[in-house]
Amino acid sequence: MSSEYVPLRADAELATDDGFGSPRGSRSLTYAYGNGANKESSLSFWLTVIFSVLSISSALALHANIVSADYGTKNWADPRDLATLKKLTPYPNIQTVPKIKHTMGMPYRIFPNQVIRANSGDPERVYNHSNAVTLSSTDSTFVHWTADNRAMTLCYIYAVVPSPAALQQSGQSVFSSGDVTRVEVWNVTGPASGPLSALSWSTRPRRVSQLGTANFTYQGNVGVHDAMDGHELKAPFDCSGRFNLTVELACAGCRLEFEQAAPEIELNEYSKKTYSPELRAPPRFFYHTIDRWKASIAPYTPAFGFDCSPSDPVTLYVHLMITAFDLGLRGSRRANEVASTAIIPIWPSIWIWLQTIHVHLRGSKWPSFGAMETRNFSAVYAVLVKFLHVLLYAEPPTALSILVGNTVGVKSMMADIWIEQGRDADPAPGFRAASYNNQSISYPPQGLILPHIIEQCQGGAGATRILLCRIKNNLTQVKPEWDSFESDFIFMMNQLDEELHAPFGGALLRPSLLSHSSFIATMVTVLHLLLQVEGAQRSKGFARCLEFPLHGILKHVESTSREYDCALQLNSDTIIALLIKISNMYYPNLDKDLAEPSTQLLETLGKFCVLKTFLNTLRRNIFLGRRTVPVKSRANGSPISKWLTDLVRRVDEWADIQGLKRDYVLDCGNTKVRESKPNSAWDSHLRSSVQRWIMDMVFECALDASWCSTAAGLARKGTGSISTRRSAQE
Repeated sequence: MSSEYVPLRADAELATDDGFGSPRGSRSLTYAYGNGANKESSLSFWLTVIFSVLSISSALALHANIVSADYGTKNWADPRDLATLKKLTPYPNIQTVPKIKHTMGMPYRIFPNQVIRANSGDPERVYNHSNAVTLSSTDSTFVHWTADNRAMTLCYIYAVVPSPAALQQSGQSVFSSGDVTRVEVWNVTGPASGPLSALSWSTRPRRVSQLGTANFTYQGNVGVHDAMDGHELKAPFDCSGRFNLTVELACAGCRLEFEQAAPEIELNEYSKKTYSPELRAPPRFFYHTIDRWKASIAPYTPAFGFDCSPSDPVTLYVHLMITAFDLGLRGSRRANEVASTAIIPIWPSIWIWLQTIHVHLRGSKWPSFGAMETRNFSAVYAVLVKFLHVLLYAEPPTALSILVGNTVGVKSMMADIWIEQGRDADPAPGFRAASYNNQSISYPPQGLILPHIIEQCQGGAGATRILLCRIKNNLTQVKPEWDSFESDFIFMMNQLDEELHAPFGGALLRPSLLSHSSFIATMVTVLHLLLQVEGAQRSKGFARCLEFPLHGILKHVESTSREYDCALQLNSDTIIALLIKISNMYYPNLDKDLAEPSTQLLETLGKFCVLKTFLNTLRRNIFLGRRTVPVKSRANGSPISKWLTDLVRRVDEWADIQGLKRDYVLDCGNTKVRESKPNSAWDSHLRSSVQRWIMDMVFECALDASWCSTAAGLARKGTGSISTRRSAQE
């Protein structure tokens, strides 16, 4: 439709309303009626003007109303402007799903926890749990469930046998002979609580009642018509709450052999196994998960994500599948390549789901979750964090890792997760994203997350604050994540080393870490939090964790050359008490790597005892620290205890010097120094020796102290002004 305005007519005869519709030449007749006709024409004219003004005013008022309602930017006359059209939600009545779930809930499958065989032909042979089911005239199989069923109240038992094509594709088989359509299902006397122990035919549970029969043949409609599932059994039985159920499968005139395969059980068992380099291919459940994703998830995933509850059954099902993908990518190099090739076709839909999970599980929302939701969401969040790491950091890089690295938004999401874990005061989401910044040197630079972190933190100073908060907040958990703590600290130490990260563009956080005003105090706080963790002292490798803040302080001092500033921040009763506690804890097995940095810190404190203010503060802090944590007698022989004793002796000696300083001082360049008047030869010798020792110490400290240029300047500090005033008074 054209938007050009086309006037109806522009003839001179139609310029007024009087001539509209009149024949040509009739206009001259209106003037023949005299003044009455002119008055009538004038009234019509003014009425037209008034109505025109009213129309224009109404139009202006309507326009102002539209503009005020923020509709002025919309072109309502142009149908090509999609923002002006009404939108239909692709998920009508989705807000009513939680209500419908309680009234029309679908059955929830609970796979058995234990499958144990018993053979009447060998009644004393003991069998343990296995996934193999064997039924014959002499063999029975006992199946045990332990579940906390709070959603459903009734249960029934049924058998599902895959199609021959599905069995062939998965490499499994079912051997059967005779009539397997009526396998007996018996309720037996199982344990009141806990798992079913190993049993034999002699110790098998006794039968109570028959629940019915089960059909172990392929049925194409099983799982399609839910009302027909389990129709061959008796009425459903009560299974509400936490229940323990044990049944016996028996077959009198048939033989049946197969392996019980449940994706959830197989996945859990695989996740508990240690990694074996001999695995040349992903596990079987990985291929099953790929097929289920292609059939059930990918076709119904919208292009731009959607809004759904994290506790929605579909979300939990996706979480289970992502867990399977994560385990499939953690095999050998060959298995990783095969799994990566299988995931590439479904990566777009996986990426949409990862974004959806991340949006709905942001750390800021965790305080509003209940106890049950927090546990469920914590598991989903942990899988999200681990899966992103295994997707991007493949060594050597795979086609999938390159595809993920080039996907817009992946690195920004990983940076956002790393930041929000350090920004939130509540440590519920955990700190697993620490692994995002620990790249190996051989990994290509495309895997860098740090530039995105710095960009989102608006500079290196903000990223440094988040890093230090991550380290401290991790230790406030009931059970700190030691792997994440170590990863964050190693990353920080690497950033302080300007040469280590040269292949990655340099240590981007080094300037911010060196200029951080409270870095030393933060490391002391970290050391304090470490020693407050209950039971951590008995864990293996805890001494290594104690080394991190000590080496962090020394590395910061080495990089900045500001030893005096470091000593000022260390000069507190806290650091003295913490070092004493470490000495008491590990003597006589104090590791050398832990003793050396501790003694270096004490040595740093002792270098500045010449300063009066520093000395007085240090004396008080040593007294408070030793009173807070007394040195145990058995730890007196530790290196930390010996250095602490030397420090106390040095502080006492300088305190004695400070007491003699008012009478005998050294003021280089000042000729008005009061002359000494010793009372005895011994007093004269003692005071002259002390005076020479002061001069020696002054020169020694002046050579080591970068903040003082000459020995005279150091000697004047706190001494010359006092001697001059006293000379003037006397």
